[in-house]
Amino acid sequence: MRAPRGPILHESVLVPEQSSLPATFLGEATTTLEKKPYVQYLVISRQSAAQEWKVVADPGYSGTGTLDAPDNSRSGFDQPTGGSSVPASTALPAALATYWQTWTDTRHAPGGSTFAPGKWTTQAGKALAESPEGAVYRQNGLKGYYIYRAGGPGETWTFRTASGKITCGVVRWQTYWTSKYGAYQPASLDNWGLSVTPGYYRAVVETDIIQPCFIQRAGQATAVVSGQVDPDTLQGVGLLASIPSTSTTTTTATSPYGSPPSGQLLTGDSAIVGISGSSVTVDTDGQDVRYAECPAFQLFSPTGVPLAPSTLAVGDVATLTVGATSAPCVSRVSLLATPEPPQCKTLNSGGQIEAVWVGANTAAQSIVYARTGAGQPTVALRWCQAPTAAGANGSAIALASIAPGSTVQITMSGNVWVTGVTVLQQG
Repeated sequence: MRAPRGPILHESVLVPEQSSLPATFLGEATTTLEKKPYVQYLVISRQSAAQEWKVVADPGYSGTGTLDAPDNSRSGFDQPTGGSSVPASTALPAALATYWQTWTDTRHAPGGSTFAPGKWTTQAGKALAESPEGAVYRQNGLKGYYIYRAGGPGETWTFRTASGKITCGVVRWQTYWTSKYGAYQPASLDNWGLSVTPGYYRAVVETDIIQPCFIQRAGQATAVVSGQVDPDTLQGVGLLASIPSTSTTTTTATSPYGSPPSGQLLTGDSAIVGISGSSVTVDTDGQDVRYAECPAFQLFSPTGVPLAPSTLAVGDVATLTVGATSAPCVSRVSLLATPEPPQCKTLNSGGQIEAVWVGANTAAQSIVYARTGAGQPTVALRWCQAPTAAGANGSAIALASIAPGSTVQITMSGNVWVTGVTVLQQG
């Protein structure tokens, strides 16, 4: 579901002279989205006398720039003439699809691109290069394979303004999510939504619709001014195993987005984010993986002193030893020392996130939270100086007084130490 737009601050309509159907015109409004300036386009078309006028595209972009107001003739239509009678070609959407595909496949832009640098070209390309074709996507632990394709001729609309042409079109972005263990949908339907039934699949295919708009002005590179992504379909393909749709299955399900029940530990330190019976769930680099404890499970302090396994707590940060068997189990957890305060002295600018509070572990100098949104992992962050904590009214409170399930704002340094927690809504 889309976030609602704010009030219309200014609007204009470009209606070219058209003597027959199908006919199309373009509406433009300046408004706000999440309290920030936003420009909304509406492409409105009527295919035949038997059909009604319909909104066939609604691209938009963050900012304040708008089209130059077209001239008006005495007939009441906008000039220069042409409008949607300009041949509507898929060349621009197809070129952008190729542009994005090249970034994904090769991690760099295609040679000879005529697109101007910007949010939906160079900036988007660099973001795509961080998750290239066949690489594991950090947010879900699955490999992604991507295809970009332009829409058909009936999904491209071109208009002339007083200073150039604007073309709006469609690019479909399809992702094939898979792994050695397939992709997982729990009975709660949290990972992939209502359209994918519970089970293990060879892959999940996700299709999104992107609505780019292109502005062409004489002597300038083509500007891409819109590129919002809207979800279209999600489909599980190649069912490997079904699971019953009962609430009990969620207590033994794998971690978010298909991490295998036996788990393959990612490189790096891990944080304990869940303990249930003889199993532990760890967060490694933003991915949650659940492991059973081996029969000879051992826990060690940062100095190598054996500890009672029962002393392991949520929020502890450790390195894990996982047995290489057909169903790997964790045989050893070695706790890591808490950060030294001098590390706090070289912090740079940081940021803030909104999250759901799980708890704090003062011995390990860490907090544990769940990212907002369905199927998101549980994450632990450490501090090297005690963070400030404030209640919803701004008063100072203790971390231990924050109820699990509360909505909080977490402030972090640029070195990803937690420096403050503010309660937004008590759980």
